[in-house]
Amino acid sequence: MLSQISSGYSIRNNLVQKMAPGDKSFHMVSWDEPKKFNPMKTFPSRAEAEKAYSELKGSAKILVSGETGDVILSEGK
Repeated sequence: MLSQISSGYSIRNNLVQKMAPGDKSFHMVSWDEPKKFNPMKTFPSRAEAEKAYSELKGSAKILVSGETGDVILSEGK
């Protein structure tokens, strides 16, 4: 998962979505251990994304820039 996101991709419902120029959103992908699923949430601003990221406890998670695919924050295995 980390390598796919780092190279500009995110996973949601077993589909791959390419990050694209003009996507001004921020995407948080986390790991839901009980469901064995990678939920993805999208935020219109970096401030909102960072707030949600900090509030999600006990999960592997990554915050990605939608426009560039750059990993902004990451935590967990």
